[in-house]
Amino acid sequence: MQKTMISGIFAAGLMSLSIPASANGMSVACLDVAAAWDSLYCAGGSDGIVLAGTEDRAKQLLEYAVGGKTKFEKLFGRTAPRFAVIEISSDRLTDDRHTALRNAGFAVVLPWLSPDAYQKQIEASVRQTVESRLIESGMPESARQAAVAAALAQAKSQISPDAAAKRDGIAIPHELGHMWLIQAFWPDKIVDGGGHYGGPGPDWLDEMAAVLMEPADSAKRRTELFTERYRAIRLAMHQGHAPSDSLLDLKSYFSTVHPVANAARELVSKGGSDPAGGGMTVRVLTGEEAKRFAGDGIRFYLQSLLASEYLVDRSGDPAVIGRIATAVANGQSFPDWLSKNKKKSVLPMSLDAMQADWLDWLERRLPDPAV
Repeated sequence: MQKTMISGIFAAGLMSLSIPASANGMSVACLDVAAAWDSLYCAGGSDGIVLAGTEDRAKQLLEYAVGGKTKFEKLFGRTAPRFAVIEISSDRLTDDRHTALRNAGFAVVLPWLSPDAYQKQIEASVRQTVESRLIESGMPESARQAAVAAALAQAKSQISPDAAAKRDGIAIPHELGHMWLIQAFWPDKIVDGGGHYGGPGPDWLDEMAAVLMEPADSAKRRTELFTERYRAIRLAMHQGHAPSDSLLDLKSYFSTVHPVANAARELVSKGGSDPAGGGMTVRVLTGEEAKRFAGDGIRFYLQSLLASEYLVDRSGDPAVIGRIATAVANGQSFPDWLSKNKKKSVLPMSLDAMQADWLDWLERRLPDPAV
């Protein structure tokens, strides 16, 4: 079965993997796989490893991953399964290489595009998008090429070293969070894809596990975006309007399929890679294609962050989301957990009651000086 990873401007993809067996100072975890791979540097230890094109990059990506691991264990109350982040140079990690790493003891394997591979995907995506639009407009070829060159120059801001470091620092723990949740709570369950965006659990829990692994700067920015939308809604209500934005509908959030699930499946069906080939395929999206794909996904990410903060604050338990995940993995629904669990502190007993409490909490958490 082929798997596809898509995260807007995030990416990962395939190369011939290996580590110099003579490399000095490698941990036991790196030595365990050194005989099987070459050309990459390894950093890490018993918790997980990163294989990358340079030693400094391997260490930097490892720092991002370990930062997420620390958060996962604090918030979910379980040890994060061992991980391997693999820097690759095309868009696919084949099943045999994935299996080899799993057999080496890494329950979570995350392929990650090298800087050169990421740049190539960005350029290819921009070129295809711009050329397709301009061909339809009937623009002469010489003018089209000039427009494409201008678009590529503008896109370089996405692939600058600073932009790449920021992207990696957010996306690596985010993607690992998805995988850690699945392997920590549903290690043996196979997902058929129907009705799910990620793993066997509800999509809201899957997305919480990802956004909560991101660094503080990312969480701050998501909170700012939520606050902007929230205050716009409050202002509209104050002026007598009835905004249709579903940002505040927590009851629906806990029951909906991830808003980008259908778009992801459609993108996979158009992917161009041979599904029979297996492996993990990664796409980089830019411009209008990225906007169309994201859609209400941005709202879902913002809700996931603030809803998780609400659950922790109202329960008084930093690991409450892990307790919910345990209950769900054991077959209990979230509404059932709310109604029966006696260790919830002041969390409401039903989704209807939670909706009202959530709105009260938001009003205190995000006071609006303009209203």
